[in-house]
Amino acid sequence: PCMDNDDFRRGMPTNHKKFGEDIAVLTGTALLSLAFEHIARCSNHVPTGKVLRVLAELGRSVGSEGLVAGQCVDLQS
Repeated sequence: PCMDNDDFRRGMPTNHKKFGEDIAVLTGTALLSLAFEHIARCSNHVPTGKVLRVLAELGRSVGSEGLVAGQCVDLQS
């Protein structure tokens, strides 16, 4: 697989083993998108400025300074 070759995680087959690498990557993308969608849909009564700060922090946390950076470190080790 493109990033992680473990066969099992927490005693269960990993997604790329059970469903294939393509579906595993797409599932990760879908779950990440769902996080942003959930915030947008469920923040009707939250001040706009606060929602924007949360979205910005989430984007930063999963982007090149967060999740992606960590994955790059893992790939290089």
